[in-house]
Amino acid sequence: MAKNNVELSICVVSWNCCAKLRECLQSIFLHSQGLIIEVIVVDNASSDNTIQMVMDEYPQVRLIRNKTNIGFGRGNNIAIEKCRGKYILLLNPDIVIKKACFKELISSIETLPEAGVVGCRLVNKDGSIQKSFYKSFPSIMSELYWGLMLHRIKNIMPRYKGDKNQAIKVSWLVGGCMLLRKGVLSQMNGFNIKYFMYGEDVDLCYRLKKINLKAYYLPNITMLHYHGVSSKKQKRHYFSAVMQRESVYKFMLINYGRFTAFLYRCVWIVCGSVRVALCGIGCIAAHLLFKDKSKEVVRCFEKYMRVLSWGLGFEKWTKRQGI
Repeated sequence: MAKNNVELSICVVSWNCCAKLRECLQSIFLHSQGLIIEVIVVDNASSDNTIQMVMDEYPQVRLIRNKTNIGFGRGNNIAIEKCRGKYILLLNPDIVIKKACFKELISSIETLPEAGVVGCRLVNKDGSIQKSFYKSFPSIMSELYWGLMLHRIKNIMPRYKGDKNQAIKVSWLVGGCMLLRKGVLSQMNGFNIKYFMYGEDVDLCYRLKKINLKAYYLPNITMLHYHGVSSKKQKRHYFSAVMQRESVYKFMLINYGRFTAFLYRCVWIVCGSVRVALCGIGCIAAHLLFKDKSKEVVRCFEKYMRVLSWGLGFEKWTKRQGI
């Protein structure tokens, strides 16, 4: 196939999610009629049946097998280098395409002013809408706001109140579904490899902003997102909570400087302490009143103990990629 014939390259980085990847690939090929696509799957050393499944059921997929889990950003960068299409769609393996929308995604990035990346609405299996975009980049105040759970009292964050069928200009998009031009991704050198997982999406959108390109959220295009399938395979139930803080810390260190990054760590020492105290009270109450719920509260307590431990610098395992 000639290089110029490929209209869209779709990149999927997978780790131990064979069943969901099968569903993802099935939906891609089902809804790509009338468009010349290529699909590249980068497998990060899965120990399940992922490799065999792709080889047996989807021989048209270009499969790249890594010997170790090199993370989300590095895995995507390998795929991006191999892409032949003008446009690149970065998809999580736990995404399911519900209807033909690839042409609409491409049309959007072509017609929206100064669009550098577009993403769509992501929903849970029950149809509820996930938070898949943010109107501002992480800051000390926003992290304090969420860390102290002030949003439970009153949501003071700005909300979009316009036409729900129109594209929304946002600060950054969650990386489950991101469409970009290959030329732009090459200019950006792909994802920043200093992130192992989480944070690559906000960092990429921040760097796009610095070259005057915009991020747009498309609420009229919907995809099903099972969310966190690979993270749940981790033995540590607190893995996601701690790694997310580590990634935001790296984002602030890289883009805002050491002092702001230090303040961010201090914020989570304070917020972690508050949440540990609340979970501790909850553990006692749950044990006394709702014994069947006590295990859930204990897990929450352990999770925020680990977040607090990370704030104090004790979770050394997070240093997958040094700066």
